[in-house]
This record gives sequence, structure tokens and C-alpha cells, in this order.
Amino acid sequence: MLDQSGKIFLKCKDTIFKNQRIMKRQIKIHDKFLVNCETACLDDMDVEFWGNKKYAAESSICKAAFHSGSLTKFGGDVIVEVDYGELKYVGSDTNGVKS
Repeated sequence: MLDQSGKIFLKCKDTIFKNQRIMKRQIKIHDKFLVNCETACLDDMDVEFWGNKKYAAESSICKAAFHSGSLTKFGGDVIVEVDYGELKYVGSDTNGVKS
């Protein structure tokens, strides 16, 4: 179920573990929440993310959203769903963004 308690505005380097509003929610597997990403995150080369369609929790949420195609070059809102982690994350060059 999508948490409708308020959209979270993210900075480019924000991850599941590096955003106070996300951490306060005490998130668990299958939780969903709404975030907003700036257009500038698409071109920010100082952020890291790992994965392809499924991303490591230590990944930049916004960069992963651009990579997955969930966001266009204009940024905007995206729904994040928390899931179990993978043992290994394989990268790819998708939508002009390389993981």
C-alpha cells in the first residue's frame, strides 16, 4: 500500500538510509512511498547507485529512478517500493545513465 502521508523531496545523494524522513518511517519490506526528484540529479556524476530494475538500498534513489525510466529528464514524482536485497547487483547503461 502506498504511504500517502506526504511526498518526500529528495536530494541527489539521498538513499533509503541517508534521508531522515524515510528513516523515521521505520520502513519494511513491500512498503511504498512517494518521492520527488530534481532534474539536476540526472546529470549529477557524484552520486552512486547499483543495480538494474532492482537497486541496492545504498543507491541514490533519484539516479536509480532516472536509470530505470521511472523518471524522464524533467524529474518529478516516483513511487519507491522496498524489497529484499540481492546478493549481487549487475549494472547497465540504460536511459543514458550508467550503473
